[in-house]
Order: sequence, then C-alpha cells, then structure tokens
Amino acid sequence: RQMCIRDSSYSEAFNVVSDTDVNANLFDPELSDQYEIGVKFQPEGSDSFISLALFELTKENYVLSEFNSAGVATRRQVGEVKSKGMEIEAAMALSDSFRLSAAYSYIDARITKSPNAWEEDSRTPMQPDETASIWLDYTQQTGMFKNLGLGLGLRYVWLLYTSPSPRDA
Repeated sequence: RQMCIRDSSYSEAFNVVSDTDVNANLFDPELSDQYEIGVKFQPEGSDSFISLALFELTKENYVLSEFNSAGVATRRQVGEVKSKGMEIEAAMALSDSFRLSAAYSYIDARITKSPNAWEEDSRTPMQPDETASIWLDYTQQTGMFKNLGLGLGLRYVWLLYTSPSPRDA
C-alpha cells in the first residue's frame, strides 16, 4: 500500500519595506498572493518520499536591486512581478545512518507591470530560472557522538540576471 498526499493553498501577505530609493523616499509596502498545489508520494512504512508542487506568486510594489559593474546595488520599486514554477523533491534513507535528498525547481519570474514599458515581461533580476541540489547526510547512531550529523551537498544555479533581461530571453 502506498501513501499519496495532495495539498493546495492560497495565501496573501503584506510586507513593510524598510528601505528607501535613491531620493530617500520610503518604498510602498509590498503586497503578495500565492496559489500552490502539490502532491507527495510516500511508500507506506518508509521515510522516503517524492513531492511535486506547482505555484504562482504575484507581488505588487516589488523592490528590485540592480547591480552595476562595480557590484553596487541600486534599489527601486516596480509595479508587479509574477513568478510561476514547479518544484520537485525526493529523499530516501540509504541506511540507518545515511540519507540522500535531491531537489529541482524551475521558476519563470517576470516583471508584469512597471513604470518603464521596456521592462514589462522582462525576467526578474537575481531570480535564477532553474536550481538543483543533491545532499548526502550522515548521522552517527551510537557511541559518544550519537546523533551528531554531517552533510555534504552540491547546489547548482542556472542563468541569473543582475538586471531586467530583454523580453526575448
């Protein structure tokens, strides 16, 4: 027998942005709403699982940072950013001491409303299109160091823009 859990959620958020623009004006509060649906499959009697989630997140009054060639950030507020994507994660116990986990996500994050018409439908800066990771965890089961853990992992980040990218990217 297998266990399958389905879940969906909707949330709204209000975030006071305690920062200013280049003219020392306070930014407007950021408003957001998110829809998410997911499924998790876990064989009965096992702590191994695989999960998949699809989501859409919309943020109004989004503050973005753009970096110049010297690495100095300029912060400004745009009208709206929408992110759509998916995440998949899997984990399994290899033994009582070793656990392996892996994850992958794809996110299409775009500026959907802006005072600058040229950047509408541009990719959101500092949001990678894809990320992936794999981790191996070890936990000592006996002796003086019982429950002491150690982990080793890799994380990969695909294309990352430092300023709004062209529409055709």
